[in-house]
Amino acid sequence: MAGVFIVSFFTGAGEEKAGAKTGAIVQEIFSNPKALEKFLGESHAGGLGGLLKGLGWDVGTLGKGSHAGQGMRALEVNAEGKMTGRAISWHPGGGHHGPSPYWKVSSPQGGIVRVGPQFQ
Repeated sequence: MAGVFIVSFFTGAGEEKAGAKTGAIVQEIFSNPKALEKFLGESHAGGLGGLLKGLGWDVGTLGKGSHAGQGMRALEVNAEGKMTGRAISWHPGGGHHGPSPYWKVSSPQGGIVRVGPQFQ
């Protein structure tokens, strides 16, 4: 359900249109990472992770640091099975980036953008 909520936020679409809009959501996230600011809950991370997995992304948990095995990280994979360099991750908070949960959106074109209350 969280995935549908994210789709509805970005597209104004209802559940019936959710599948057709997931690619547009990815583009919106990379064009405007701050749009994720309203979706800092763990359930939203799971919803977005499910959408990305459906698009063929490699989705799992964080692999490094004190929160390894927690959160969500998604790496885009192209048709040849190679990583594109685009990634979206959700961190539960704590550590050197502050106590609040946050998103990290990274790409070769846009660099790294962290989105959360501590990055205003």
